Amino acid sequence: MAPNLHDCLLGRIRGLVLPLFFRGDPLYILNRPIDDHLVLAILGVITIVALVLTDVWLNVLVSILMGALIVGLHGTRCVEGNGGFVL
Repeated sequence: MAPNLHDCLLGRIRGLVLPLFFRGDPLYILNRPIDDHLVLAILGVITIVALVLTDVWLNVLVSILMGALIVGLHGTRCVEGNGGFVL
């Protein structure tokens, strides 16, 4: 039985991203310190390129826009006066 995508993603985050960003000393490549912001930017570019090359960028874009719309609508309809948020 092949692992599903969720397990692969969690394994990648656990194995690569978390040790990279939660270490005390900076990352050194060729005896030069590499800033965490640069690593994050490189990972972002790799992600965007992978989304474009696999033709799923439109699905991801629509999902992000739909999520932002739902959060925005929820934020405009929230009532805070009665001890909680109500739709």
